[in-house]
Formats: sequence, C-alpha cells, structure tokens
Amino acid sequence: MRSILERDESIIEPHISRAEQSNSSIIYGSKFILKLFRKIDAGLNPDLELGRYLTEKAHFPHSPPVAGALEYVRGRDEPVTLAILQGYVPNGGDAWYYTLDVLQDFFEQVRASPELNPPPTGRGIGALLEWQGEPSELAQEYIGGYLASSALLGRRTAEMHLALAANSGDTAFTPEQFSTLYQRSLYQGMRSAAGEVLQTLRKNLGKLPEHLLPEATRLIEQEQALFEHFQRITRAKIDATRTRIHGDYHLASALHRPRFPDHRLRRRATARAHRAPPQALAAARCRRYAALLPVRRLHALL
Repeated sequence: MRSILERDESIIEPHISRAEQSNSSIIYGSKFILKLFRKIDAGLNPDLELGRYLTEKAHFPHSPPVAGALEYVRGRDEPVTLAILQGYVPNGGDAWYYTLDVLQDFFEQVRASPELNPPPTGRGIGALLEWQGEPSELAQEYIGGYLASSALLGRRTAEMHLALAANSGDTAFTPEQFSTLYQRSLYQGMRSAAGEVLQTLRKNLGKLPEHLLPEATRLIEQEQALFEHFQRITRAKIDATRTRIHGDYHLASALHRPRFPDHRLRRRATARAHRAPPQALAAARCRRYAALLPVRRLHALL
C-alpha cells in the first residue's frame, strides 16, 4: 500500500463503480479499488491468494497489486474474506466490450464495401492453430490495431502463467506432475458435466422448436459415444506438468493487461487446483462468441 501511495500525494476521493460486475467496487481516486464480494465463503480466498502471490513473490507487473484485504474472523473458524484492496488500473473498459466495438465497426465497414472478398468462415477455432504468417494488408487496414492488442494479450497471458508456474518455494504454487488419479478425476468431471447437460436436454425436448428436435435427439443418442471419447484421457499416463492457473480467464477479465475477474464461477477448492495451462487458453476463446454478437445485431437491423 505504501508503494502505491508514494506515487503522488493527491487527495483520494471515493466513488462507487457503476460497471457491470458481480462484486461491488469502490474506487479511491486513481490509486485503489476496493472489491467487496457479494458471495462469501470461509477459507482461503483464491483471488486474494493469487493476487498476493503475483504481487509479493512473482512480482508480476501486469496485474493490479494487492494492497490489503478485509477479513472476518470468528473464534477458531477459518477467516472469511469480505473485500480485497488493489491498486487501481486506469482503463477504457475490459477486453470483451473492446472486442465487441471493434468487430461491430469491422462488420459495418465490410457491409458497406461489397467489393471486398472476405475469407470463408465456419472452419472452427482449430483453423487458427493452422494459420501461419503475417496478417494480410486488408486485415491490417481494417483491424490492425485489434490484432496488435490481441498479440499483447497473448504475451501477457503467457507471462502470467509462466509466473504462476515458477517454483517460488510456495507449496500452494509448486508445479505438480499429472497422475493417473488426476486423469481419472478429469474424466469423471467431464462425464458429470456432460451428463447433467444431456439430462436437462432430455427433460426439455418438448419445449424445443420442431426444427431443432432432430439434432437434439441425435445428440442424446450419442451420449455413450461421448463418454467413451472422454475416457481416452485415462488410458495412458500423461507425461506433463500441471500448475496453478488464473481459474476464470476470459476477455471480461482483461483490461489492457490481465487482471483478476469480477466474478467467480467455481468453488474455492476447484479454483485452487492445479491444471494444464492450456485450459486457460480454452476460456479465452470467447472471442469466437464475441464475433457472432455484432453479426446478430446487424441482422436485427436489416
């Protein structure tokens, strides 16, 4: 906190953040932001734990520094984290809304330029992994700034997870090897999640539009094949390392640099688990979802 206060001596005026969040936030001038959790649980708070690790041990410069926390302790019970105080990062919004704005402008420009011949769509996210080379001149002209921002976000994502994977001596962040038990737990988790979704689909078949019934029925019929596909992860020992990861990483949790999220979607025990770092990249693929929203908006205007 002292290092943040030493930046300048201006008066700190508090105001309540009006941003759409699942936590309540109070911003103190241009120095601090106090995040008050609306849902609280006893035990070590993973947001506080990761924030302190990146601030105090990894000295990671691209996430808001943790200045302190407000905890409630009753008797011998585990402390309950009520709020986290972080250094405030001035910003123009998160990467999710930035992406929507850029794509909205892009689609409007393309719609107004019928002479353009855009590349085919619908190849899926895997096509991005096959792509090599520099962006075309057309891409640079229309979304060059966004491509640069995406490259920076990729670098910051890698740097953050390298910091989390560094063996700092903190046992909670020490990398671990994959084990057959962990592989089995992955299979059980995927099976349970898919089973719940398919069970919900079965119960609501009668509510679906008629044109969706064939696809929904075909999906339900493939349940066992899906489970068998999941089970492949248990058939051979995986020689890899798992580390602590951000746990809830997506475009809405990034400003111009990765930051901690405004909402927590997982229980604490799950958030503190070690995972394969590419799992964080899977969460960041929400760019594909973002790309569809401006298209739907334009269709609604036509």
